[in-house]
Amino acid sequence: MPERDVVSWNAMLSGYVQNGYVDEAREVFDSMLEKNSISWNGLLAAYVQNGRIEEGRQLFESKLDWDLISWNCLMGGFVNQERLGDARRLFDQIPIRDDISWNTMISGYAQDGDLSEARKLFAESPSRDVFTWTSMLSRYVHNGMLCAMQANGLDEELFEAMPFRSISSWNTMVTGYCQNGGIDQAWKHYEEALNMFVEMKRDGESLNRATFSCGLSTCAAALELGKQVHGQAVKTRYEIGCLVGNALLGMYFKCGSIGEAYDVFEGL
Repeated sequence: MPERDVVSWNAMLSGYVQNGYVDEAREVFDSMLEKNSISWNGLLAAYVQNGRIEEGRQLFESKLDWDLISWNCLMGGFVNQERLGDARRLFDQIPIRDDISWNTMISGYAQDGDLSEARKLFAESPSRDVFTWTSMLSRYVHNGMLCAMQANGLDEELFEAMPFRSISSWNTMVTGYCQNGGIDQAWKHYEEALNMFVEMKRDGESLNRATFSCGLSTCAAALELGKQVHGQAVKTRYEIGCLVGNALLGMYFKCGSIGEAYDVFEGL
């Protein structure tokens, strides 16, 4: 090219970044006579996305006027490497935080098992989107704390307080009941799971394959409830796919209904 402007250089830089050539991206960056925010953000993202977080930190510290995208990018890199202390220090220094800043830090604590700190930040967050709520719910479920939450009524409190519930939110709750359904409470949990499906239909929320698969696993020891969920899957034609079909097979086999299991298998 007879002439190269910042757009040309950024295109080369971006191409290397997208293909994981971090060192080549750095060479292009160092050769640029003029750099803009796209140039700086591109190289920072290259370091973060390829796990070279210390080089990303050094780049970040070499410049003062980073935009919010860059703050969130580096903070997310620290979270992904489970360096919550570094992530929190960065979070506390951000001049103005957006939803991504809050969600990154909250989900970071939750994934690390520090639900107390996650809950504290969750309460301080000025705005909570569906991702934030679902992240909190899923980590309680993942850490096996749903039963403890139920004992204090916190599961329904957290769930009912959600301004909007996505498919992921419902699936998280159903999964929690499935994983925490002890013998004495199993039947109660099966009914609660089924009630969730009814609420989903009432709220106009479309049911996806993951929901039916999870619901069928939940109903594995309760044949009649399982058949009701199967009926809902048939109406929406979700029983055709392998995900729901395999869950149906498992449910019927666990309930001893070999004939129904064979029919499902033949229909796959």
